[in-house]
Amino acid sequence: MMFINKTKNEEHRRLLRSSKPAEDCGVHNEPTHTRARSTLVELVMFMFVLAKTLSDTVVTNLLEYRVCRLELGLPEANCSEPISPQVEDMVQPTTAQIIMGRSLLESLIPSCLTVLIGPWSDANGRKPFMVIALAGMSLAYWSWGFLALLPNTNPFIFLLPSIPLSGSGGSWALYMLSYCYISDVTEEQARSYRLAVL
Repeated sequence: MMFINKTKNEEHRRLLRSSKPAEDCGVHNEPTHTRARSTLVELVMFMFVLAKTLSDTVVTNLLEYRVCRLELGLPEANCSEPISPQVEDMVQPTTAQIIMGRSLLESLIPSCLTVLIGPWSDANGRKPFMVIALAGMSLAYWSWGFLALLPNTNPFIFLLPSIPLSGSGGSWALYMLSYCYISDVTEEQARSYRLAVL
């Protein structure tokens, strides 16, 4: 609670400082942030996009392998790389169902949550929910890694890690809050550059 109040006060102070003209409040025109106090959201977003891009391909290949071995019961030789076109045609429908379920979980619930996160973050600050969204995504990636270590896990179990990811707002919330945070704490001259980098 103290973290939320401190964050809220810092962001409101920055917003108020940047919205009042200098001659009205008797304060010299100071920059609204310093490099030391501003969080570099761009680096966090780069790491997130890199992890998501690399892991999606690996998770898809792992799902194809698990569907081949566990759902279809084919021998190891048929399921290892390179997969023949006949085996791939048998594996693709089930893998597509799992990926579609994962996409629905990771987009429907966060899209509804994003409508609520905006006003909540206006009142309580952007950072707390950014941390919650990153924690949910981290938990999902750790869960996928753990499930990959279990060799006889049903491929449909790979839908479970999407639940904490979607419950925390997922990438929708993280993108929205990152743009809002940069708009809140960045000077007008540097804002377009930071938004372009993001």
